[in-house]
Amino acid sequence: MTYPRTRWSLVVYEKEVSDMEKNKLQTSKVTKESVESTRRMLQLVNECEDAGVNTLRMLHTQGEALKRTEGALEDIDADLRDGEKTLKRISFMNKVPLIFLPLYLMLKGEPPPSPLPRMEDQSQRDVQPKNQNQRKPAKQGSSKSMWRSSKGNISLPLEDLPSKHGGLLDKKNDNTDRFFMRITGDEEEDEIESNLNVVSKHLTELKEHAKLMGSTVSTQNYQLDVIHTKAENNESKMIGVSQKTRKLLGDSSDSSISSSPNCLRCVIS
Repeated sequence: MTYPRTRWSLVVYEKEVSDMEKNKLQTSKVTKESVESTRRMLQLVNECEDAGVNTLRMLHTQGEALKRTEGALEDIDADLRDGEKTLKRISFMNKVPLIFLPLYLMLKGEPPPSPLPRMEDQSQRDVQPKNQNQRKPAKQGSSKSMWRSSKGNISLPLEDLPSKHGGLLDKKNDNTDRFFMRITGDEEEDEIESNLNVVSKHLTELKEHAKLMGSTVSTQNYQLDVIHTKAENNESKMIGVSQKTRKLLGDSSDSSISSSPNCLRCVIS
C-alpha cells in the first residue's frame, strides 16, 4: 500500500507499522507460552506413564505372591488329608485285633503294612519333594513366563509390560493429525505440533493402562476370595484333625503297651 508523501500520510504509515510490530510481538509471546505449555504437558504425561508402568509391575509381583500363597494352601490341604487317613487307620487298629488287619486291608484293596523302614530310607524320603506333580515355575526371561489366575485367565506377562516410552501401542500408527492451523510455519509451531502428538499418544496408552489395571485388580480380588475360602477350609480341617488326635490319644492311653510297635509300623507304612 503506497501513501502520498505528505506529513499526514507518514504519521498514518508509522502508526500502522507500530501496530503490526505490536501484533508480531504479541503473537511471538503467545507462541512461546504455547511451547512452554506443551512442554509441561509432555513432562506430566511422562510422569503419569512412569507411575502407570510401576503400578503394573507391582500388580504383577502381587499376583505372583498370591499364586504362591494359593499353592501353599493346597499343600497344607493335601497334608491334612494324609493326616486324616492316618488317624482313621490308627483308630481302626485300636478297635480291631491286629490279626485281622491284613485281611481287612486285602478286602479294601490296600497293600499290607510293610516292616519298619531303615533310617537311611526315611531320610531319603524326607529329602524328596512332597508333590512330584507340582508345576515347575517358568524361567525368568522366558517369553512364556506369565501367571494364571484361579479362573484361568492369563494376566499380563512381565516381558510385555509397557516400557517408559512406547508400550502397548508401539505397533499402532502414530497420530499425525494436525491439532491447530499453522500461521508462520516456524520451528516453534513444529515443536508444538510434535509435543501435542506425543501427548495424544501417551494419553491413549494411559487409557489402556487403566483398563489393564482394572482387569488385573478384579482377577486378584477373585483370587483373594479363593484364598480366603481355602484358608477357612484348612482351619476347619485342622480343628477336626486336632480333636481326633486328642481323642485318639485319650483312647490309646487305655490300650496295652504291647501293641504300640505294631501300630507304629502301620502308621509309618
